[in-house]
Amino acid sequence: MKPEDRMKIGRIKKFGEIWETKFKELQVHADLSLRQKAAILGVHYSTIQLKLRAPNKVAISVDSASDSIKNPSITRQLNRSLPKSLVEVQPEDDVKKDKRNSRPLRIDWSCRDRELAPFILQAVIDIKTSNHKPIRVTISEIGRRMNKLSLLEKKLHCLPVCKNILDDAVETIEQFQLRRIRLAVEKLYQEDASVVRWKVIRKAGLRKEAAQKLQIEIDRLVNEHNASQWRRNTQIV
Repeated sequence: MKPEDRMKIGRIKKFGEIWETKFKELQVHADLSLRQKAAILGVHYSTIQLKLRAPNKVAISVDSASDSIKNPSITRQLNRSLPKSLVEVQPEDDVKKDKRNSRPLRIDWSCRDRELAPFILQAVIDIKTSNHKPIRVTISEIGRRMNKLSLLEKKLHCLPVCKNILDDAVETIEQFQLRRIRLAVEKLYQEDASVVRWKVIRKAGLRKEAAQKLQIEIDRLVNEHNASQWRRNTQIV
């Protein structure tokens, strides 16, 4: 503290020894009101009321709390229970310093981006090559398989490489339906069944509205398969 700042009036953190002595002297003067005592001591009368209600409580410094009280939660509860005038406030500079020291480590998003990209590609391949019921490629499905769903939903803007992969891999509903149609055609061929439109629609699990919307694409795939099959049979003969 600079010498010229010692006489400046600011926030009261703790009353001095002279003030405390004068306060004790005025307690015995029953002829003085609280307001009169407050005027003599240079404080608001509510401060005198608080001092009278808690004469045995001492000011607690946040800086020295770790020395006297090891549990931080107890310190916070005790500080909240005391009147503000009885609690010694930690200097603002020290508070800012503590906040700077408690900041979490900075994440290297570029490194994280490169690390996650191969796992996203593998998750896409696993979804599309599964022998079970077809599953649509979505960010949610990829995130669940990687156990990184929250990261992909909230921090994708920090992962440009991963975002580009997902933009190319994620399927719309129509793209997913077309993939199911292609898989249905392949399965019918593997089962040595005739590949016709109604079998493809049933095998792909398409609803009537979706089948009507994709009718041209279904007919094209069926015709391509049958033409390819005819050429193979002709070569064998």
